Amino acid sequence: MDELGSIGIESKATYAQIKEYILENLILKVSARLHRLIKCMKEHDNQSKGEMKTMKKHLGIALVLITILSLTACGSNKKINLPKAEEVKEIEIMKNTSEDRLKIENQDEIYGIIEDIEENTNDTGKESVNDQPTNINDYIIVKFHHKNEEGSSSITYLYKDKNNSYVEQPYSGIWKLREETFDRISSNLMK
Repeated sequence: MDELGSIGIESKATYAQIKEYILENLILKVSARLHRLIKCMKEHDNQSKGEMKTMKKHLGIALVLITILSLTACGSNKKINLPKAEEVKEIEIMKNTSEDRLKIENQDEIYGIIEDIEENTNDTGKESVNDQPTNINDYIIVKFHHKNEEGSSSITYLYKDKNNSYVEQPYSGIWKLREETFDRISSNLMK
């Protein structure tokens, strides 16, 4: 990190700043060197086999580095996929440990809940591989009942784990949820 600091990037650089630095400085320099290597190889076809092997080795290493850098620089930031508010006739909120349910049919409230979840989630990169959260004792079930598809609903789970709040969509992913949003939605059950 000292090298990054000496070129003007602080030690608390964000992922986006590091990505930008890599793309602007390292990849462009490596690709320019790679271009010169290819040009040099074409010009010096008659060089000894040992020198050609060395050049090919450097070319291979450069290609591998470019591939690795480009793959790691393209991080995933998957967005949560909730139904559109205008397609939802009601939201049903309940705890897995209780029979109490709250049904929300007001379109403004439906829009507010969907927007609140969408705008306050960050992808964790974790996959959801079950129908419901595993190793979580208490969670909130948020069921979106669709207007045009009778009996059809989509489910999202909200829960806390190790002092963080999460949203999980079965087989789709797990997102970190802002604490305020979790509290706002869970407080609806207390009414």
